[in-house]
Amino acid sequence: MYYTQEQIDRANQADLVSFLQSQGEQLTRAGNEYRWKRHDSLTVRGNKWYRHSQSKGGAPIDFVMEFYGKSFTEAVEMLTGEKGEAPPPDRPCPASLSDFRLPPPNGDNRTARNYLTAARRIDEDVTGFFFSTGDIYEEATHHNAVFVGRDESGIPRYAHQRGTAGNFRLDVKGSDKAFNFCYRGKGERLFVFEAPIDLLSFLCLFKKDWQKQSYLALGGVGEKALLRFLSDRPNIKTVYLCLDSDEAGNDACSRLAELVPEGLTVHRLIPLFKDWNEVLQHRAEITDGKYLREAIYGLKEPPQEETVEIIRMSEVDTQTVEWLWEPYIPFGKVTIVQGNPGEGKTTFALRLAAACTTGGTLPGKLYVLATHFHPDHFNREILTWKEQRPDIQYIFSKDILKSHRAKAEDAFYIKKGETYEDDTIRIDAFGSTDVGSSFLLHLQDWSIFHAGDLNNWHWSEESTEEEIRKANGDFLAEVKYLKEKVPNIDLVLFPVDRRMGKDYMKGAKQFIEQIKTTIFVPMHFSEDYEGGDALRSFAENAGCRFISITHRGESFEITK
Repeated sequence: MYYTQEQIDRANQADLVSFLQSQGEQLTRAGNEYRWKRHDSLTVRGNKWYRHSQSKGGAPIDFVMEFYGKSFTEAVEMLTGEKGEAPPPDRPCPASLSDFRLPPPNGDNRTARNYLTAARRIDEDVTGFFFSTGDIYEEATHHNAVFVGRDESGIPRYAHQRGTAGNFRLDVKGSDKAFNFCYRGKGERLFVFEAPIDLLSFLCLFKKDWQKQSYLALGGVGEKALLRFLSDRPNIKTVYLCLDSDEAGNDACSRLAELVPEGLTVHRLIPLFKDWNEVLQHRAEITDGKYLREAIYGLKEPPQEETVEIIRMSEVDTQTVEWLWEPYIPFGKVTIVQGNPGEGKTTFALRLAAACTTGGTLPGKLYVLATHFHPDHFNREILTWKEQRPDIQYIFSKDILKSHRAKAEDAFYIKKGETYEDDTIRIDAFGSTDVGSSFLLHLQDWSIFHAGDLNNWHWSEESTEEEIRKANGDFLAEVKYLKEKVPNIDLVLFPVDRRMGKDYMKGAKQFIEQIKTTIFVPMHFSEDYEGGDALRSFAENAGCRFISITHRGESFEITK
């Protein structure tokens, strides 16, 4: 379309405050100027505008082209409300796209390369790719970096100059913003950015197989380049809006999502800092690799037809399930871990990941042990747990089987000198001074001893001297046998029962004196927590870490 110079001048005399208000935009007064809410770094006054963050400004026509993505003639029409006419045969359109020419290139790209890699921290392999295609080069006069946009035929239709010193930036005269700087991949994903620098920075952060997908710089927040790109690339199925993390970027994403044609999915990727180059500049500080502040999925999704497929069971192919952690986590499936806040979901996931990546052992069984048949140590109700936890492995002392408290098929039974072992744990049975056994567990790099009823059982106030000597000798013999096998134990659970009288701690003290114990846990004191805790000072003086138990149901996380 053709506009006279008078019409063009009238468009450039338009009051930008009135124009923006007519478009429903929100402005706030700042002295003699107005600040645009959608772009808080931009001010307007009369027919002039200035974007302080980019040291860039101009007249109304430039404004509409920059922020609304319009061509020159579309901008004039929008500002004046007048339709253009067909140009006279002997006079071309004043700002015809045919006037577009790429700035002459410099002999080499040294200055532009250095600016992108040193000042902007963009990886050399990324910049090198675009320098090799000619989509980035250094112009001859001012050594600006030039970002070239091409149409589907590879013909240059757009160019943006970015100063390598200072804040200069300008679209080349005659540029068609419908063909902005981009990369066209064969994949189904399109990633959209405000500026070429952001696009390049994103490629550095998410470099794996980047050439499979497509990437587009809008040259601002206008929709013209996006709509043209989608019309030319019907293979695109998903659009990722990667605009700046500010109010203008957020507003633009909401607007662009609505303009994306039906049938496409739109997501929003928000950078950790204001823009992707700022994220790249701080890449070394982001040790966890989390470059996103947030990912918002489903800004727009294609309508889904709800259909119900009816199949016969005879048509269902059975599959053998392969387990990572039987019967909880299968291979090739999605597993959801649910729990209330603070219940340990994150800790569980981290430990599971650590076990997988380091070759550690995954939890595959729940081990339930019983040292003897006394009712304070064994209750048949525990056998019902297997209904809820089929991964349970029961290991019982053989006296439980002999006393008919359980059946042979219920558990694996061991006695002094015997061992249970699988690919996770080894359990050695040692003696007791009452009935049953004591157990020594070897789990990863831990040794754990459960004494059962192994103790120096005597009552000084009631027992005879002979009974006391025998109890002392029997106990020390069992401790000596244990010490020969394992002189150091990481964690010991041992009876400290005040019901025995004044010497009730004697057995525990003898044990600590004979066998080096790292962590000591008192047990067998029923509800007498004070009595159980009385051993603390002795244990700590002997170099043990003492675990105080204060109430029923208390839990501990114990580390070496």
